[in-house]
Amino acid sequence: MQKRILAAVLSCMLVAGMTGCGFTDGVKDGMKDAQKQEEENGNPLLDAEVKVGDVMNGFKTEKLGEYAYIEVPLKTVKKVTMEQYDEFCDEKVQDSGYNWVTIDFGNGSGLQFQGSTPAVATYGTLDDEECIEESKGIVMMTGADTYEYRENE
Repeated sequence: MQKRILAAVLSCMLVAGMTGCGFTDGVKDGMKDAQKQEEENGNPLLDAEVKVGDVMNGFKTEKLGEYAYIEVPLKTVKKVTMEQYDEFCDEKVQDSGYNWVTIDFGNGSGLQFQGSTPAVATYGTLDDEECIEESKGIVMMTGADTYEYRENE
């Protein structure tokens, strides 16, 4: 009888010990970071959060539409491959329904796609609505999945 009681007590302690074992916060944070990295696809343009703003009339009384933008540092954008840029154009710009889509480089400049067409984008200085204020050049589609930058003369 004592052996059964001892076995029952040990079993209870073992079960209680196993349920009390958990991951530390550091391990949990590491697991969350790993999951986040799995969700990201390695394309900084697609991984960036898309933010949306309202396009208003001149009196700021009537909403005319919406624009979207992402914030990606210029040094990161310079490392983007042609394939990644094309992927962004296909997935986030093409037929998006926004009045314009902008890649904000975080230094006062960016690349703006008018309408929902990725065939031409304007590079230049941005205003507070992520719209080109001063054009410095354009990026044009020159072939299947191929784009070329031309500086303004």
